Amino acid sequence: MLSSYSQLTSMLSCLQLEHWSSAELLSSLIKMSRLVAVETGKSVAHDVCPQESLFPSTTMVAPPACPRLPLDLERDVFELTAMMFPETRSKLTLVAHRVRSWIEPLSYKSLSIASLHDANRVLSISQSPHRAPDFLASTVRRLVLSRESHFPTRILALCSGITHLALEDELLRDRWSDIHATFLDLANVQRLAIAANEIRRRNTHAGANIFARLTHLTLLDVAHAGLPEFVAALPALTHLALASPPDCGTVQDFLARCPHLRVLVLLAPSPEWAADAGAKPRLLTDDRLVILEAKSWDEGVSDGDTFWTVAQSFVAEKRRTGHSSLCAARA
Repeated sequence: MLSSYSQLTSMLSCLQLEHWSSAELLSSLIKMSRLVAVETGKSVAHDVCPQESLFPSTTMVAPPACPRLPLDLERDVFELTAMMFPETRSKLTLVAHRVRSWIEPLSYKSLSIASLHDANRVLSISQSPHRAPDFLASTVRRLVLSRESHFPTRILALCSGITHLALEDELLRDRWSDIHATFLDLANVQRLAIAANEIRRRNTHAGANIFARLTHLTLLDVAHAGLPEFVAALPALTHLALASPPDCGTVQDFLARCPHLRVLVLLAPSPEWAADAGAKPRLLTDDRLVILEAKSWDEGVSDGDTFWTVAQSFVAEKRRTGHSSLCAARA
């Protein structure tokens, strides 16, 4: 990776790349790459343009002598462009085969299945002769299966490398018996949003593969008895969020039984509920507890700034200043 993205990010942010053709993108990215190469002290050799280009020879507009950048720098340039301007990804994949191999996985890193169309698209990718059989398993890292999802068991099996998984409550009520075995075999999940009632109803063991690396858990309900004991047995868990906040006694039970928790988030259903719960003195004694509102049911498995980020910062601030507030404000 580049030692600093600031210069390249600044250059890219000044452009409106969504209006450019593939050839224009290629030409400008080459120029920027040369500037970054000079700044980072990397040599740039000039050579004939790669024969692997996907442009037809009759339409190739790049000059015959193209800079041969170090491969890691070239990849950084294209990947950063694709991340900053997702709408350019389809055009960037036309630059060269190697660029396509870098950019295409970014489009499938996160999948949300909310319709039959979404599900069929995933299944067609898995059956494509132009992709490796394990393409989805090695590419998809975040998977959200909503109540309208189709073929959830097949999709879970295909995306076996996921680290972030959200399963909507209504989906599990109807299909949990089909999904359960495949769900338990997932071994890389670090963040999970799921209905607690479905886990406990099937007598799921805390030692199952799905929980081996789980650090962040969002429970979409807390209706099942014995839940604090189950959560306490999860080997790697450090962050817990309750989307249907229980009574004070149950909250205190979670905190007492789970000393390994760094943060316990109560996701308030309304500002009024948050204000009322935040005024209860029994909840003020543990600085790991935070009350705030979620932006969506699957936010706990999202990337970027989420309620986890807000909660961690809030707990750190409480410990630094010694204040005992429970309610964290969100921008």
